[in-house]
Amino acid sequence: MRPRWGFVEGDEWDEEDESAHVDDSSDDDELLHGQDSHGIVTVTVTDQAKVVLVHLEPAWRSSIAPRALDSSVLEAANAATMHALAKQVEQTDMSGEETVQDVHAQAPASWLKETSQNDSPITKQDAMRLLDAVSTDLGNYLDEVTRVISREFTVESGGGHVNVTSKQGQISAVSVDLAWASQVRHT
Repeated sequence: MRPRWGFVEGDEWDEEDESAHVDDSSDDDELLHGQDSHGIVTVTVTDQAKVVLVHLEPAWRSSIAPRALDSSVLEAANAATMHALAKQVEQTDMSGEETVQDVHAQAPASWLKETSQNDSPITKQDAMRLLDAVSTDLGNYLDEVTRVISREFTVESGGGHVNVTSKQGQISAVSVDLAWASQVRHT
């Protein structure tokens, strides 16, 4: 099969072609779809919200102007991302209860060895030192997460015709080269 550049259009939208474009996603990922309000653009993402395919209807030019294509792609991408987020929320264990086995499975081996050899009760001072250490670590973690989340990322397509900007995990802008979009071939 020849490599394809640009958007997948028309008759090529079938299961066989989709699997050729999704070969780098893991088998555990479920594919989710989002569409714009006109039904022109369909964005396919994994359950982790990784975009794997953007599909344009063959007659998209007769439905919307090329200058509106970026808005339609943005709308479809956000819809697909929201489907992925909803799926992740549904799968989250909301009970908040952890068993001792869960804690031991997540704890480092060195910590388990130290705690199993020392069975003395925890003093008030030990508990306060532990809480202070946890508060400090949590504050450092939140500072780092805030720095990462606040960054703005811009990604450009291989051909340089599509740019996507994201901030705080949300796609904030899609820019499509209008000259390219108005003359890109249908097949």
